[in-house]
Amino acid sequence: MYDLHGRRFESSYLAIPILVLAASSCDRGDDENGKPLPDLDDDDVLYADLYPALGRSGRIRFAGRLVVEEKDDLAEISETTPLEESRQDEVESAPFALSVAGRTLQGVCDEEGFFELIAEGLALPPGEQEWTVGPREGGEPWGRARGTVLAEDDRGVVVTSDIDKTYLVAKFESAGGLASLLRQKASDRVALPGARELYRSIAATGRPIVFLSGSPRFFKRTLEAKFRADELAVSALHLKDLGGSIRQGGIASVTEQVGFKLEGLLQQRRNLPPAAPEILLGDDSEADFVVYRIYRDAISGRISAGSLAARLQALGVSERDAGRAADLLRELGDPPLAGPVLLAAIRRTGTPSERYSLDEYLDGDIVAVADSFQLALVLADRGHLDAAAAARVRDAMVESGADRAALDATAREAAGNGLFHEGVLEAAGR
Repeated sequence: MYDLHGRRFESSYLAIPILVLAASSCDRGDDENGKPLPDLDDDDVLYADLYPALGRSGRIRFAGRLVVEEKDDLAEISETTPLEESRQDEVESAPFALSVAGRTLQGVCDEEGFFELIAEGLALPPGEQEWTVGPREGGEPWGRARGTVLAEDDRGVVVTSDIDKTYLVAKFESAGGLASLLRQKASDRVALPGARELYRSIAATGRPIVFLSGSPRFFKRTLEAKFRADELAVSALHLKDLGGSIRQGGIASVTEQVGFKLEGLLQQRRNLPPAAPEILLGDDSEADFVVYRIYRDAISGRISAGSLAARLQALGVSERDAGRAADLLRELGDPPLAGPVLLAAIRRTGTPSERYSLDEYLDGDIVAVADSFQLALVLADRGHLDAAAAARVRDAMVESGADRAALDATAREAAGNGLFHEGVLEAAGR
């Protein structure tokens, strides 16, 4: 049995670390055994609300939250709203056992029920692996989730995407729009025209799709229910620890996205196979293109850890968060041991960032697209999808009300501007 309470274990023969825990939100409670589990009413159950896990054989991230749920509410989990999820009854500083592929790990959640464990040295077999969390003394698990384990030498693409205005329609420019998002069920959320078909086509290639969003963690159930309804397999979901951000960085951290997303990308990079390349998808409404350009330049060695911290602070990132990002970059090595960013595609939303100009960040690897069809054509042109997938995306957009002639006209114009080759548009059946 492995123990995950922050200690480093070493082989008696090789004197190398075989397991390390990094817990960004892990309060040990009164001691490493945590606090007693709560007494439950007859109508209640202890539930482990787990995130999908993505990593490589030697390093993977596990995350979730322990809560008390009414049995009837658990049966209707897909119908919850973010506002309802924000009122969850957490389990405080509880001990648990995590099981995956015949390995058993121990941990303690924090005072709000959350845990985030990064385990090294497990030598997990590549492929899909179910992981569970339950009582240390054994018995029925409190929750189950999907894990995707990549081989250490995997060289396939990993796709990381924003959610709001990149995959889903979202109106958060006003207080009314934010209030509406808090009250929406999964059935109320709508994918952008063609986005469902596009992302399902990406998933069909067998490569992982990761969502990294500045939405708070209490959007988890609604978003996951939407992905299930869209029949979209998601390998990892990263959401913002709103409470922790406020405690550490003040109220300004609520809307700060550059430091949060860059840290998320760098943390994920360490969990990926060293040679695996990435594709990044986002939109122009906030700062995705700023983050993606800095990230690409950092992991390619164009930006040093020292200059990264200074650049982030110049963009308004706190000294603490900028330093943390610089430390994560140093952990990748010098030069960084990381596959390249092959493409960062940014959707023009019509409500662009007022602070940053997308056009100033575009280059050969960072491109702007008008819609899902253009993004599909870009991916097809670069060998990540086939032209038939792009045609299906266009057909899905037409079915949702788009004008085919207009889509083809804007695509021809984009081809003329060099976004993709004319031949891929012809292959898609213009």
